[in-house]
Order: sequence, then structure tokens, then C-alpha cells
Amino acid sequence: MRQAKAIRAGSSKFCHINPSKSINLIKEKKRRKTNIAGIPASKTSESRILSLLPLKKPKRKLADNPTIRESFLITSCASQNPKKPAKKVNKKKGLEIKDITLDLDLRQEKPDWVYLNEEQIKKLCNKAKYEYKVLIMFLYDTGIRSPTELINVRISDFYNDYKELNIREEISKTFGRKIKLMLCSNLIKEYIKEEKLKADDQLFNIKPYSVNKYLKTLSKRIFGDSKSLAGKKYSELTMYDFRHCSCCFWLPRYKSESALKYRFGWKGSDKIHYYSELLGMKDTIAEEDLLVDTTKTDIERKLEKSEKEKEIMQERMQSMEEQMKRILEVVNGMVEKVKD
Repeated sequence: MRQAKAIRAGSSKFCHINPSKSINLIKEKKRRKTNIAGIPASKTSESRILSLLPLKKPKRKLADNPTIRESFLITSCASQNPKKPAKKVNKKKGLEIKDITLDLDLRQEKPDWVYLNEEQIKKLCNKAKYEYKVLIMFLYDTGIRSPTELINVRISDFYNDYKELNIREEISKTFGRKIKLMLCSNLIKEYIKEEKLKADDQLFNIKPYSVNKYLKTLSKRIFGDSKSLAGKKYSELTMYDFRHCSCCFWLPRYKSESALKYRFGWKGSDKIHYYSELLGMKDTIAEEDLLVDTTKTDIERKLEKSEKEKEIMQERMQSMEEQMKRILEVVNGMVEKVKD
């Protein structure tokens, strides 16, 4: 109403101002009243405003060390153009940059372990107490993880007259598996009968620390305190070392890598070398392995043909022998009649 009266009265305040300009003037007044932090300027001081503003970290300068400068150039170039190597990009610009990544080594040292061959395992079993003998052969045969998988094996996990073992999914580190017991089946069967174990009982109710202590003492007494081929002393033998030894035993005997990985519960092939280090391996190539498949099949066909011919000749010989017997019987009968 006041604006209307002022306009009617010919007030100079509104008569000569554009409506759009008046809106801009109102916005400008509001902007001046508040600062950039959204707080009225009258209620804030300069220090208050500065405290509300986000602090910016100062830009770091490249160090004088040439190695750091080179790494910065390599990473910056690689991020700008990931498809092209940073080294080639800088060479085009006339910059010769050394590849500092060649000096980096992220590999971790593999821990040593105690290696026992088949003969040494037999010596250890012969000198060990009965329950430890069963345990050692079970570890050596199965290659089971100990103590995690070992202490969770129950009598109900055995099948086919204790010739197969089911390592359940819930107790395995990777995946469940059903493996064959080729070395310790009879021992396990006798042990369960003597201990009178039931289906829900643990196969080995043991304390890992006590078992490892006994194994160390026994191994030191038999093999001394020298180092084994895997770098660790015989006096430091533990239950887990039998997993390594088992891998060395089964590696040359399994025909396929996938079957070996299944037995030990491995997903990657690198674990085979990690656990065995190819100890105890030997060259098993034979002359028959040199034969090409086509040559081998031809030889097999010839062998089959010669065997069939041999069978035919044997049948003929038998028939001829029978005929000769009959002829002799007839001749002998005629001779007896002539005598009479």
C-alpha cells in the first residue's frame, strides 16, 4: 500500500527504478548483511570467520633427493596415461628416468621346516610310543593340517572300513574333502578298537604343545641336533612338519596335480612347491615315455595280434596231443589183440 501511494504521489524513489533492478538491490543488501559462513556480519569477528573456514594443507615441494623426484614423475605420468608406460612417455620428452621399482623386493622369506624321508619316518615310528606311532603315520598319510583339522577328526568321519577319511567343510581351512588312507588304515582300525572309541569321540584327544615337545625330544634322540634338508633342526620337529613331509611323499606318486591339491586342500598350485621344495624328487622318465602315442598304439596292436596267434597255436597243439593219445590207445589195443 505504501509503495502504491508513493507511486501515485510521483515519488522519485520508485518512479525511475526498474523492477528487476530493485530485486537485485534487495539481494545485494541481504548478501552484505551475512558473510560467506552464513553468520550475520554484525555478530561475528574476523577471527570467528577464519576459525569456521576449512584449513588447506600447504603444498609439498619435491625433495632434493633425485630418487623421490623420479618416483613422483613415474607415478604422475602413469596416472595421466595408464596405457603407456611412464618410462616410454618421458623418453619421448627427452627425459631419461631410471626404473626404481627394480630395487623393490616384496617377497617374504619362507620359514624353514624339518624334512624326513620315508626311511626316517619308519625309524621315528619304531622308536615312538604306540599312540604316537599311530599319530605320526596318520599325519604322514593324510597330510592333514594340524592341529586345526586334526583335533576335530571324529570316528564318524571314517568310511569303507577305515580306508577313507572325510575332512568336513566346517573344520577345513579351505574346503572339505574325502581322501583315501593308504598307509595307516590298519593302524587306525586297531587303535580305535583298543581305545574303545565311539562314533562321536575325537580320534586324537591331545594337547598340541605336549605332542610337539615329545616329537622334538624323540627326533633329537634319533637324528641328533643337526639341520635337515629343509633348513630346520631335527630337534625342532613339530606336527605341522609332517604335512610338508607328506607332500614330498605323495608328489611323485600322484599322476595329476589337481588330485594332489585336492588331497591337501589347496586351491593354488604354488602350494605344492611351498610345501615340498621338490625334496626327495628324482627323474622318473622311462624309455616307454619316449614313444609317441601313434607309435605306442601300433606296438600295442602288434602285441595283441601276436598274443592271439599264440593262443591259436596253443589250441592246435592241444588238439594234436589229444589225437596222438587216441592213436596210441588204438595201437596199444591192436598190439594186445595180436599177442592174444
